[in-house]
Amino acid sequence: MEQTVMPHSTETEQALIGSLLINPDCRAEVSVCTPKEAFYSEAHSKIYETILESNGGDALSVINLLSRKGVLDKVGGADYVASMAMNVWTSAGSHHYSEELTALHKQRLLITACNRVISNAKDGALPDETLANLRADLKDIDAQGDTAESPNYRDTLKAVMDDIEDRMENGNRNVGILTGYEAIDGILMGMEPKTLTYLIGRPSMGKTALALNIADNMASAGEGLALFFSLEMGSEALARRTLAAESKVFLSRIRAGDFETGQLNHLLNAVGRLYDRDIYVLDHPKWKTIEMMVAMAEKISGEKKVAAIFVDHIQLMRSSLRFNNRHLEVSHISNELKSMSKVLEVPVIALSQLSRKIEDRIPPLNKPQLSDMKESGDLEQDADIVIAVHREDREAVEMHLAGLKGRDTGTWRGKLHFNRFTQKITDWAEE
Repeated sequence: MEQTVMPHSTETEQALIGSLLINPDCRAEVSVCTPKEAFYSEAHSKIYETILESNGGDALSVINLLSRKGVLDKVGGADYVASMAMNVWTSAGSHHYSEELTALHKQRLLITACNRVISNAKDGALPDETLANLRADLKDIDAQGDTAESPNYRDTLKAVMDDIEDRMENGNRNVGILTGYEAIDGILMGMEPKTLTYLIGRPSMGKTALALNIADNMASAGEGLALFFSLEMGSEALARRTLAAESKVFLSRIRAGDFETGQLNHLLNAVGRLYDRDIYVLDHPKWKTIEMMVAMAEKISGEKKVAAIFVDHIQLMRSSLRFNNRHLEVSHISNELKSMSKVLEVPVIALSQLSRKIEDRIPPLNKPQLSDMKESGDLEQDADIVIAVHREDREAVEMHLAGLKGRDTGTWRGKLHFNRFTQKITDWAEE
């Protein structure tokens, strides 16, 4: 089958290479918005890559480096490389050539993405998953060559100083959305936007309860929508937990519909208070893929102010992309969660299970450590904050917190009170 020729311009590729060869000082500016993939010709791509690697950047230096790599003949030879420099009189058009190549590169990426959608649709792929992948592709295509959102460092420093001045004048020491717990906020000063936090712990330690209580505290404070992706529990089960915590009626009674005198009124009053709180719980199986999750989060954030995004939990997540092993897949998922926090400018709080090796350690050595995180290398690297949740046993009311990682805070310890009957978590001092 004859291969389809994609949009490209050989003359523009030659002109850009020539302009860089006669003025290597343009390399830094051009390289920011022109990846080597923007060149349709593999030979031109290799020459461009070598120009950026070369110490001198002039034609002779590039030819010598291509020769040392053993690819000079493959890219057309010394005469061909030199001719591109000789055919350009000035480097003034390098920016224009760069923009033109970037536009053609986007066209090719768009055609490839659309062809993939057509192919998937013909093969019977799930529509929602295909559309999520298309959105991800379009986002990547739109970002190609985009440097408009890269502020000068001086501007960033000014923004930081303006923020500090505002806090000094108004007495506001918080840098993010408050969790509602002094044990956490006293150290972190709130969950900062553009950060990824992992809550880690063994099963039945109260991770989900803590995340749900934090989401409820944020929503009740009017900070915005708390978006809760629940991959383990259904929305009804989470709603029962929230009702128990708000009404102080035992969760077991709510599940059984068996109330003592006055408890039904407490429950109804709690429903009234919870009804207006902005919490979205998404528990459909399709949200298990990171691509669908990101697409939905972007859609909702475009419609409402999102305070924070919760994910329970990362080990249940999958990607619609194909990976050779689970380790690479989890790494991709964690990277996407981090990217989502930056793009949407919200804190992302993800829950993570621990490896089973912690079960073999006797107290007090059975308290969580960073190395206990499943696929810990990738998760720890992406995380801005890691908070371990630990109770001595499933009946313990003391919930120990350990800040195992904090880019700005270092390590720390705290304690909360956990009522397992109502799933209500409060600061220890309050109890």
